[in-house]
Amino acid sequence: MSLRKTYVTKRKDSAQAQFRMRVPTRVLDRVRGRRVILPLGELTVTTTIGNVVSFSLRTTDQKLMQRRERAAREALQNIFDAAEQGPQRLDHRQLVALSGDVYRLYIEIYERDPGTSFSWAAHKAFHRAAMEGRLHAPPVAPGRMDGSEVDQATETFGDDLTAGVDALPPGESHEALEKRFGLLADWVLAQRGIELDQETRRKFMVQVASASIDAGWRLKRAAEGDYTPDPKAKRFPPFETKASSVSLQLLLDGWWKEAAAVGRKQSTYDAYSGVVDTLTAFLKHDDASRITESDILKFKTHRLTEVSPKTVRDKDLAGLKSVFRWGVSNRKLTSNPAENVTVLRGKRRRLRSPGFTDHEAADILARSFDYRQEGSEGANTVAAKRWLPWLCAYTGARIGELVQLRKQDVLQEGGIWCLRITPEAGTVKTDQARVVPIHQHLIDQGFLDFVRARRDGPLFADETRDDGKPIGAESLVNRLRDWIRAIVPDPNVQPNHAWRHRLKTQFRDLRIEQRVADVIQGWSEEDSNNAGSGYGEVSLRAKADAISAIPRYQVNHSVGQEQPAFSSLAS
Repeated sequence: MSLRKTYVTKRKDSAQAQFRMRVPTRVLDRVRGRRVILPLGELTVTTTIGNVVSFSLRTTDQKLMQRRERAAREALQNIFDAAEQGPQRLDHRQLVALSGDVYRLYIEIYERDPGTSFSWAAHKAFHRAAMEGRLHAPPVAPGRMDGSEVDQATETFGDDLTAGVDALPPGESHEALEKRFGLLADWVLAQRGIELDQETRRKFMVQVASASIDAGWRLKRAAEGDYTPDPKAKRFPPFETKASSVSLQLLLDGWWKEAAAVGRKQSTYDAYSGVVDTLTAFLKHDDASRITESDILKFKTHRLTEVSPKTVRDKDLAGLKSVFRWGVSNRKLTSNPAENVTVLRGKRRRLRSPGFTDHEAADILARSFDYRQEGSEGANTVAAKRWLPWLCAYTGARIGELVQLRKQDVLQEGGIWCLRITPEAGTVKTDQARVVPIHQHLIDQGFLDFVRARRDGPLFADETRDDGKPIGAESLVNRLRDWIRAIVPDPNVQPNHAWRHRLKTQFRDLRIEQRVADVIQGWSEEDSNNAGSGYGEVSLRAKADAISAIPRYQVNHSVGQEQPAFSSLAS
């Protein structure tokens, strides 16, 4: 068992937890000697970066220590990432937006208990003196509101703070701004993972000073009992980066390259690709960097007029979130516009059992047994209508798994005739192959004869792809669905999926062990709530006993002759 690396140590002379993190060599020269503010939840720590960053977490509580350690790691990682990325140049709007973080920080820390109005007057006096270059070595902001800055301001400016500041000659402000607001600026930039070039940083310091003065005015009024909403709070626009253009298709291809390597299915890519195409057509462009949360919300509203809420939630939005998330984690995008867009979940009204009734099942199977070609139907369609309902009834397999069966997937193991359901033949939801015994009633009807007479390859679909997998399977499933829908027109039951529900009910009635039933029907281990279910194997004999326990469906037909025993039906 591997343990997550910890950055917590203990000093011999202190019972409190100590944070210790080595600075990555790749950014050491860029960050060494930098003094930074690290927000650790309710605690803010100021420290200097060396070869190692270390400081006290100021707690002996284990849970609090873990929260602070995690916050410190994240804050430092942002600083290191920004240093590695290198300096950026932002425009005026972006700098004003960033300075809003300073304004909000002041309010968050001090608004509930602002102290005295004079303390904020003193604080603002140092702000203005630094901003106008009247004081070259002001105290570092944010100063502690404990009276020390009040005494220092009175000593520096006199009792009349405004007059005292005005009495000092103005001058070059850069050095004073850096001294006064440098830590605040670094804190904001670290949270955003940004490092500025020298010219842009000088402009940013002016905005930080202005935001600090606005915050001081608001907190001064709060100290006097006035909590009227501050109109200045609305002057800060949201921070938006000017992302380089990147196409949705590029993001999808990048995501798929990684997803395929870890075993995601081609069907998932196909589904996500369809969603990307639909979004591109809706927006009339393919530039992912231009897509906003508002665009995704509009797309969601539009799609809800076309498909079910479940499809929008579990297919459209799920696919977009995954693709955009890959783009953010690989620095192709700065944010995921779909991340917070959701569709409400609701309980569907259940008007009946999701499985076929005895009468419905018998009616479908009787018509299936007696099925003859209608019109210009092809041989595949006739074979599908004749055999697939019966295979569904006696295996509970997914219709997509059965329609792609190949001749070599009907075989004998240990004297038991079986179907091999495998991702080699096409899509299997769990991506795991399984062997399902064939019910004797199917053999008696001549299913093995049918298989023997078929050409090598797919039994029901066409095999024309280079990889040997069937095409036309989906349209065959749809034709079968429409045919069964005509027999059982109830819209509250799914024509092809209802067999799975029905067989699950039958297994329960027969007291078949749940895990045996699940393995037959192709449920993955992750679907089990019992951790012990993963131990041991479900033997072929156990599956055969369960299948043979299913009562025969009574339809009017002549029982065929028992088939000869041979090990495989593939030539």
